[in-house]
Amino acid sequence: MSSTGGAQRRGVSQWLLVGTTFLCGIGFLIGFVVSEINDFMLSSHGNRTVATVAYIQGSGHNTWDLLDFHDGDGTLVAERTGDVQSGAKVGDRITVVHDPNDPGDVQDVRVLGRGRWAALLFIPLGIFFLWLTRWQFRMSPEEFRGWMLSRYGVLRAPRRGV
Repeated sequence: MSSTGGAQRRGVSQWLLVGTTFLCGIGFLIGFVVSEINDFMLSSHGNRTVATVAYIQGSGHNTWDLLDFHDGDGTLVAERTGDVQSGAKVGDRITVVHDPNDPGDVQDVRVLGRGRWAALLFIPLGIFFLWLTRWQFRMSPEEFRGWMLSRYGVLRAPRRGV
């Protein structure tokens, strides 16, 4: 009998899978929270101003826009952002909100808060990955080996020369 009271220790592969699913779950939840905090801080403490779309690079969802606007001190700022509502054209004047301490943190007011829709994806995914972590962690090493073999056929690389 081993010093662990007969219970087998979890293998490295089980710990790696448990750790990966845990990090995915926490990552989805933290990503959502950080996005919401940033949107809240911009909407409550940001400076609103009118910006001109100076340049558009890319198309569709991979679009980056160069905006020219004046910050709170009257300084002309040119910042690149992906947070402009689609359909903007060079020369369009749009209302933006920017962080007074970091003018590079700028968003079109029409898209501010769109991250709330991400809650429909990020929160359930985060909860699913945390549930999956709990399920995998509760498996005994024998159950884990059987689960891995039934899914992938092989748990580790075959030995050579045997």
